Amino acid sequence: MSIQYRVGFFDMDGTLINENTWELIYRRLGVNGSGWLDVYLAGKISYAELMKRDVASWISTRGKVSLEELEEMAQFITVRDDARILVNKIISKKIVPVMVTAGLDIFAKKVAEELKIGVVFSNSLKVDKNNYLTGDGDAPVEPLKKDQVILKYLRQNGVNSRESFSVGDTEYDSSMFRVTRTGFLLTNGHEINVNMNNVIKVKSLAQVAEIVSNP
Repeated sequence: MSIQYRVGFFDMDGTLINENTWELIYRRLGVNGSGWLDVYLAGKISYAELMKRDVASWISTRGKVSLEELEEMAQFITVRDDARILVNKIISKKIVPVMVTAGLDIFAKKVAEELKIGVVFSNSLKVDKNNYLTGDGDAPVEPLKKDQVILKYLRQNGVNSRESFSVGDTEYDSSMFRVTRTGFLLTNGHEINVNMNNVIKVKSLAQVAEIVSNP
């Protein structure tokens, strides 16, 4: 008898939605990318420090930036149609959808509400008494360490990793793939260098819906 999936873990940017939310922020604020991502990927700073330096670049360019200004940007993100198909399908099969994103909670909450995803792990920015960004934030989800979030969830909820799958769209999601039974890599028309025995490359999330519904 095959093992049934109980949980599906999802990246957000480029997977559940069409946009990269960090790039959306840069564009809407009129700020160039800070370049600190490469420093983080080289292991020289933490993701929390990366976020702090990014926000500092926004403030130095724009002056004060309010949380409301970022919240208004959420209207510009678009949920993928095939994400609706997939999430609706797995919910109907009693599989729990869980979002694990290094993006901000102001975007993650909107996407989760739209897709009816009840469990979300994301990052956040701190504000002062007037709701302006202070430059600090909380980063429980690191792009390269999503496995830590997933393993903790599985342990706390009594779920075996063999009963889970994960879906992402870049090599940065490899840590998710490593700790779930199956990893689905949404290529979005790109050649992505992820070579793992448990990873299936797909062109559409609708393909994932068919596979996980019939393990």
